[in-house]
Amino acid sequence: MQIVNCTGCGKLTTQSGALCVSCSPADAIAKWVKAREKRAEAANQRDETWKEASKQREKTDTKRQQPGPAAKRRAEAESKRRTTQEAQRRAEAKRRAEAEATRRARQERSESSSMKAKVECPQCRTEMYLRDPLSERTFHCRPCGCSFRASLALEIVRKPESPEAHRVLGTKPEFSDEEVKRHWREKLRKYHPDKVEALGDEFKVLAEEKTKALNFAYGQIKRDRGIQ
Repeated sequence: MQIVNCTGCGKLTTQSGALCVSCSPADAIAKWVKAREKRAEAANQRDETWKEASKQREKTDTKRQQPGPAAKRRAEAESKRRTTQEAQRRAEAKRRAEAEATRRARQERSESSSMKAKVECPQCRTEMYLRDPLSERTFHCRPCGCSFRASLALEIVRKPESPEAHRVLGTKPEFSDEEVKRHWREKLRKYHPDKVEALGDEFKVLAEEKTKALNFAYGQIKRDRGIQ
């Protein structure tokens, strides 16, 4: 709003024609009042229009956020599918558990029905169960590695020892355990890599290979004889 001096009396006025109320004719005042009322009415209409548009936008946004019938149907179908899959997985897991329990029960019944004797290994005294037929089978003891046939009397059947291992150690199958061990230690002292370190890397590599071969051969004989 602009404030100016009245052209008639010099007083301050806000009239568009630069005349105050006392200096303006009556029709000019009436026109000014009507124009102000129109401006106020137009402003009120704009406010109402803006409020109505805001309400309409809020309703539209609310409708957009809410899922439609098609989206609801898709969500229900997906929920049913997941529920069905979960039920199928649980049923499959239960079926597998029951099958495994049945298999174990049958295996236990079969083992218990076929067990005839509880004996000890003739060499390491490990307990084991023997099944029929006793006289037609050769049984093996895992801890000590010996083999035996079970009948009224237990008979130890030694495994044939590796001739290659005895050749590497320079021993014979009839040697005792102590003699085999003594030969193994003598060979290790003779071919130890530290003794040929001054001769060069080539001799050191050969000595390491020889040491590995000696250890492997002695381990093979120990396994064949069941030495712990």
